[in-house]
Amino acid sequence: MRIFREIMNTVYGLNLKNLNALRSNNPGLDLGDESKEIAFQVSSQKTSTKINETLEKITKEQIALFKKVKVLIIGEKQNSYTLNKKNCKKCNFNEDEDIVDINSLLRI
Repeated sequence: MRIFREIMNTVYGLNLKNLNALRSNNPGLDLGDESKEIAFQVSSQKTSTKINETLEKITKEQIALFKKVKVLIIGEKQNSYTLNKKNCKKCNFNEDEDIVDINSLLRI
């Protein structure tokens, strides 16, 4: 997790913190930058089910802190996803922009 935090801090100009260090197994989100209001779930699972479960777990308190939620797939993301539109709206989540994989990071 630490290596991905450092890479994303450099690539995106963020100051991501390990949210699990603040609360063990933080629901839904792993890394967050409160000043830039962005958070990431980091996962090796690339399925629609995993992303839907992540968005479902995000709390109202997290949404208040983080206006933008993204998912980093360790590996390669799928070509398309079937996501719960209600949860996407709740989390300000856009499938086309907010699912990032290793290839996306390398391109940036």
